[in-house]
Amino acid sequence: MTGLSMTPPKKNRRKIFLEIAGVFAIFYIFGAWTVPDSNEPYYIGKAIHFWNPDWIPNDSFLESKDSHWTFYAVFGWLSLFLPPDAMAWTGRFLTWGLLAWSWQRLSFTLVPVRWAAIPTALALAYYVDSFHAAGEWILGGVEGKSFAFPFVFFGLESMLRGRWQRTWIFLGIASAFHVLVGGWAVLATGFVGLIDYRNLKLPNRFTIPWGLFAGGLLSLFGLVPALLLDHGTSTEIVRNAHQIYVFERLYHHLVPYQFVWTNLMRFVLLAIVWIVICRSKQYKNQRLRRFELFIWGTLILFLIGISTAYGFRNNRVLSAEILRFYWFRLSDVFVPVGIAMGTLRHFLTTAQKFQTLKKLQNKGFNAYFPPISGWLVLFGVPFCVYLFFDAVIFYQRIYFSNAAAESGIPWALTLLVCWGLLVFAKRFPNCRTRFETFRIWGLLGLYAVILFYAPLDSLKLLGDARTYKAYSRIEPGHSYTAYYWIDACRWIADPKNTPKTAKFWVPREGTTFKWHARRSDIGTWKNVPQDAEGIVRWQKMMHDLFYYRNENGQLCEDRSLTILLWWKTDEEIEQLRLQYGFEYILCSAYPELSHHKTFQVVYANELYKVYKILPPDKAK
Repeated sequence: MTGLSMTPPKKNRRKIFLEIAGVFAIFYIFGAWTVPDSNEPYYIGKAIHFWNPDWIPNDSFLESKDSHWTFYAVFGWLSLFLPPDAMAWTGRFLTWGLLAWSWQRLSFTLVPVRWAAIPTALALAYYVDSFHAAGEWILGGVEGKSFAFPFVFFGLESMLRGRWQRTWIFLGIASAFHVLVGGWAVLATGFVGLIDYRNLKLPNRFTIPWGLFAGGLLSLFGLVPALLLDHGTSTEIVRNAHQIYVFERLYHHLVPYQFVWTNLMRFVLLAIVWIVICRSKQYKNQRLRRFELFIWGTLILFLIGISTAYGFRNNRVLSAEILRFYWFRLSDVFVPVGIAMGTLRHFLTTAQKFQTLKKLQNKGFNAYFPPISGWLVLFGVPFCVYLFFDAVIFYQRIYFSNAAAESGIPWALTLLVCWGLLVFAKRFPNCRTRFETFRIWGLLGLYAVILFYAPLDSLKLLGDARTYKAYSRIEPGHSYTAYYWIDACRWIADPKNTPKTAKFWVPREGTTFKWHARRSDIGTWKNVPQDAEGIVRWQKMMHDLFYYRNENGQLCEDRSLTILLWWKTDEEIEQLRLQYGFEYILCSAYPELSHHKTFQVVYANELYKVYKILPPDKAK
């Protein structure tokens, strides 16, 4: 490959397998959260119900319309043999294995060096986890996009090699598992073809593009269910549902001006670093050009989303119709992909150039060694710059309560300043030879920091947090109250204590209730349906269940179910019971709810109580 003067190593299946295993280990460390992880109760629960409708019957969320048929059909059948926890781990190992395999192939296509996929995988995992703008992730719980992203990587690798028929098939499979992930990848690939048309080597007019047709047919398994969600629903309900979905439920993924500003800033800084890397005119070849064009395509989608959000900020109807398509999903992943791949390529080519300079030095060219002041600049300037930006962030944290102290921001800003110093040293007219080695040492150090320092610095912490954490990060109260929450749910799951058809009113954040208790609930914040009618019903249910009027008659929201119940009268609770059909309530044990005559305590531990709701005529 141009720019890398090494010959690609011979194919060795054992070494390839070991390299994939190394990548898998990296993904395991970054993604091995305790089961269930984010979205797993949602998607695995729907997958189980898809194959076994009697699993947790009479649940409004599980019985809502399905939008991910391919995922449910391909993965859900495991529920016939495995419990949910085993299903989750099986799915994780399968998706991480596919991701490791596809990443090794993509890495070797761009950087034909054995074992190169391991450091690039480390950089990918770190930057996706820490430098996203809209909360996108690829390592974690099992869902449709967990299967889609590996096939996007397979498709990208095929495109870089000029195997366009395979490209469309892989992207069609990705679209079948997750229509937005695959669909945006198709558009980014189309952007590559549009810009790089002359180098595509397209088949002649008598060749049938069977890959394109096959990929299109495969994508229908993801597209058709999405189109059928709102079939037959009135336009008014659909528009209302889209606004609820975008501005009330998923604004943190879809609406840029409601993103965490530090997340958005870190992503922008990372994107600038990638742009500086890819703007280098050295070491270019056709594969790298297509790769960079693909990432530019994802950034164009990002800019369209930003422009829509701010341009139509006063038109919520039109803004919701456009923003609901997750314009920031691919850029959150592929800018880190570009950082990982591009940095390693430049590190290797710079190292080769350094070897050339060492040969010149051995022949007496001492001008290539910088003076002591050069080394002070190399190590002192980045350190001082980092301290400055860290102090600014610390100052903002103290004096402005809405400004979080984010260690990633000073580090990213320091990278940009270092880039500026290196570019300046390269173009300094009178001291080019004096600064040449300084610049090369600086580049090697900078690439090493990007590839290794920050990811390795976080590796142990991430490994401890994900691998050895006793309880899932999505349990109510996290690890502080998880034991008591799970204990209450397991008591409920015993048929001797509650019937399998029982329905519960649970806390707003009780996402894992169905996972542990195997009983129906009337609704939680996380479990929002996908169809328009279901979204509107969900919003009304959230308003009915988690709002109350205080002593002054003001409408208030409180995430603590016990506080809500304290303020609601027996008549209001009975009205909700008749409307939503719950028979039990699981909530915090404090404050006491002894003033409710229809509440009968059937279970209690140190932090939670289970109340059976009696009809008014049977109450004491």
